[in-house]
Amino acid sequence: MKSPDLNIKLALVDDHHLVRGGIKLLLEKIPGIKVILEASNGAQFLEKINSAKQLPHIALIDVSMPVMDGYETTKKLNEQFPSIKVVALSVHNDLKAVNTMIESGANAYLLKDSSPELVKKHFAKSAK
Repeated sequence: MKSPDLNIKLALVDDHHLVRGGIKLLLEKIPGIKVILEASNGAQFLEKINSAKQLPHIALIDVSMPVMDGYETTKKLNEQFPSIKVVALSVHNDLKAVNTMIESGANAYLLKDSSPELVKKHFAKSAK
């Protein structure tokens, strides 16, 4: 069933290539979601987004990455591109990590074992 109200361009930032690829395959099965940018760390993401022809609506950013973690990436993204919503993605299910990402400017925090339905719900809410 096609969701006519969902038209989300997505950036995917995760240091694990296999995880990033799997998440991309899963998310692009949801009608109305298109991954337009991928990066393996925050520094690479900010470099790519500064030269991107089109900006994503949402950046799905892993919390724990080498070079530049999700906290710093989110802060810098919000300074440079405040219109892009950030959804944190992590295996860390602890209040400190959640609070730190929200304080850094994330709009939502999802665990990597979240269901596709929950992810879709958060994307639709964040894209508004």
